Amino acid sequence: MNETEEEKLKTRLEPKEKVEEKKDAAPNNKIELSKLNEGQMDLLNTTKQQIQKWYETTDEPTFDIPPQNGFIRRVFYEQFESLYPGQIQLQSLPSKSSWSGIQIVRIGNLETFQQAQQLEAKKKLQEAIGFRRVIKMVCLDTIVNR
Repeated sequence: MNETEEEKLKTRLEPKEKVEEKKDAAPNNKIELSKLNEGQMDLLNTTKQQIQKWYETTDEPTFDIPPQNGFIRRVFYEQFESLYPGQIQLQSLPSKSSWSGIQIVRIGNLETFQQAQQLEAKKKLQEAIGFRRVIKMVCLDTIVNR
């Protein structure tokens, strides 16, 4: 791994700074629930019930929603953020496919959760570039015979 690859890896693994969103950017672009078919409405209602049960009965900091297509994820984001304004945050779960899940985090636990994510990202970064540092130090060491 050379230095440019190391920098690319750092930028990819380090948590991105949260960009402040404009709340008035798209006021009328919400999906109307009348556009959902019966299966999608059932999925939305079932997931709402699961989130409500999680929010009211458990102290777990996160709730994971299984992978869905982009349209359903957008509906979930719009509906759940409006149901619990300022109480939860929805985050995309990484996936290798175009279908990714959503993780819901309680706002009270958000700072702790973000700190844990940052520590995990730093640990992954150190593991990824750790061997390269060892080789670099060995190459720079004057004791090593060539």
